[in-house]
Amino acid sequence: MNIPFDTLAYSRQLMRAGVPEAQAELQARLLAQVLGKSAAFSGDLATFETNVCTQIEESGLKVEGRMNSVAGDIKPWAFPSLSKLMLGILVALNFLIFLEIFLS
Repeated sequence: MNIPFDTLAYSRQLMRAGVPEAQAELQARLLAQVLGKSAAFSGDLATFETNVCTQIEESGLKVEGRMNSVAGDIKPWAFPSLSKLMLGILVALNFLIFLEIFLS
């Protein structure tokens, strides 16, 4: 997107300030080129923001879908038996520690 830039007025101001005509014209042309290529306007930034937000939302939906898929693969009936096994191991270890303390 180009910035409206009056190269003639700019070069005339440079010449009034004492810059030689050829140098003033060259500076005006080069500045116009730079402004035309490297400037971002609010419309450009708004479009960029919209695109980034859309990509973030899409990524969030993909992650949420994968999490739901993984959560669906977990068998709820497996946890009670796993919990009972872990509790049994803890009780057995505590009992062994108790015996070790009082029988020594």
